Amino acid sequence: MGDCPFSQRVVMALEEMCVPYELHKVNTLVKPPWFHILTAEGKVPLLYHEGRLIDDSSQIVSYLQQRFPKAHAVRRRAQLPLLLSEGQLTAFGGVFREWLTGAPTVGAPEVEAELGVVEGVLAQNAELRKGPFLGGRRFCWEDLALVPQLYHLEVAGEAFRGWAIPPSLPHTRAYLAAAKREQSFVKSAPSAASIHAGYGRLVEDGPEVVTDLPDIIE
Repeated sequence: MGDCPFSQRVVMALEEMCVPYELHKVNTLVKPPWFHILTAEGKVPLLYHEGRLIDDSSQIVSYLQQRFPKAHAVRRRAQLPLLLSEGQLTAFGGVFREWLTGAPTVGAPEVEAELGVVEGVLAQNAELRKGPFLGGRRFCWEDLALVPQLYHLEVAGEAFRGWAIPPSLPHTRAYLAAAKREQSFVKSAPSAASIHAGYGRLVEDGPEVVTDLPDIIE
């Protein structure tokens, strides 16, 4: 799944909902001709179902909920602590990418400051004692957005910046550790090598990215 946590989000949703699917992995460095026939923009993830194409992860999950109403529901949390939107909850992802590309004003402190927002939400969630996730004992909509972003941050941060989620964010660390034990995560998570190859394109001094890796998908 390369450098795109949004594809992992869609696969996690399919697994959580127990909806059968066929997964086609695409090398996003050299996209195959058939993929360009389906989508001129070449965006991933891409859902093709009953003649319909959707290339936005949030819209894909919404469509799955509407199309398969009897499947296990991936519900939205009615009221997140601090009343955060999904975009605010995952804002650290954009800051992290700026850090990887060498933006002079962005570093570990800025990434950790954004993660502090996540830590505050998870700390309040822990006080509710309803389960390890924002959805309680099962992933909810916001978990599916947050978990892949944290996982990619962890893997790429260690590989390219020698960075790890610090002990000062204990709830964030515990949350990700719990998420990794869920079957929907296990079945959807890309390998570390795939993430390294994907994010290597963003890092000025990163490893050379080869173009013949069939398992690199976004």
